[in-house]
Amino acid sequence: MALKWASFDPEITNAELETIPYPDRGALYQAMSAFAEGLDIKHVAKNYGDGLMMIKASNGTSGRCLFFCEQAGDSMKPIALLFYKKESQDAPKHVIEAGRKRKNVFQERKRK
Repeated sequence: MALKWASFDPEITNAELETIPYPDRGALYQAMSAFAEGLDIKHVAKNYGDGLMMIKASNGTSGRCLFFCEQAGDSMKPIALLFYKKESQDAPKHVIEAGRKRKNVFQERKRK
């Protein structure tokens, strides 16, 4: 069974996703779907520590998504935190910091 992605805040992340040009956005969707289905194709994931991850399509397109996974029953559910376009080889520090803050906000909301 494929895991469905959730979002930190759909209004915010959908607006960010819209800034990624097509076809890069479509390639990112495919990469996220492959990840959720447990397939080792069409995506590259990078771990930034403390559960913060980045996913991108393996075909060199510019779309990126920061996310983390939370426990959902017997499996893990990916939570999209932030979408952005590649600016350099490594994710900018401000992007990683924003992803960490959003992860903390999301987890704090869940505790309430």
